[in-house]
Amino acid sequence: MEISKLKAVIEAILFAAGRPVSIKELILNLELTRRRHRKHHSKYARRIQTTNKRN
Repeated sequence: MEISKLKAVIEAILFAAGRPVSIKELILNLELTRRRHRKHHSKYARRIQTTNKRN
């Protein structure tokens, strides 16, 4: 799954849940392994940090 699509799916899950969602729940819902999740999370976190530094 592409990072942009993954991000959109995670945001949709969090919005629809209306409550805090654990990483474990996200992984179960997305059928991802923890390793793959961490890889995507790290990329997403770096993008956020880069964007915040620009602003």
